[in-house]
Amino acid sequence: MSKEKLWNLISASFCIAFALYVLYLTLTTFVQDQASGGGPFANSAFYPRLVAGLIIFLSLLLGASSLIQKTKREKSRGTEKDEPARVLDQVEEKQPVGEDKVSIVRIIAIAIVLIVYTVLLDLFGYVVVTPFLMALLFWMLRIRNWISVAVLSVVSTFVLYVFFASILEVILPPGRYSLPWW
Repeated sequence: MSKEKLWNLISASFCIAFALYVLYLTLTTFVQDQASGGGPFANSAFYPRLVAGLIIFLSLLLGASSLIQKTKREKSRGTEKDEPARVLDQVEEKQPVGEDKVSIVRIIAIAIVLIVYTVLLDLFGYVVVTPFLMALLFWMLRIRNWISVAVLSVVSTFVLYVFFASILEVILPPGRYSLPWW
């Protein structure tokens, strides 16, 4: 089994486990908060369950495709093209890993930003903190036009607020130090 297949299977298994944990939390926590009885938390469980279901579905697709799909090395075995396959293996082994390191650093940085966001969310509330998070994430994803970043940050925050607060009737965190009209 190639490294790519192994990593795909590991990541699919991790994502399925995480999604199952989210489903478990929504089935137990929201029941304790009377979500099943139609209280204010009734619609709060829908979105996490929907996302968890999508994660499970996509993870199963990833795992199945990595098991079914043959690698370049497996396709070339047993044919007359054994020499190009060996050359391909040598080229694959000598590829630089600089892009992988940059990607890993970016993923870790985004995870740290999201952890800081959850702390600030409790203090200042969704409406105040989220535009800054969106702007920072857009910047980390190399969108450098500040006008676009500002507009996208405010518009995406507003759209998400309307979607969750109005349509799904989810109670968004107001924050301890937020303004009284938020």
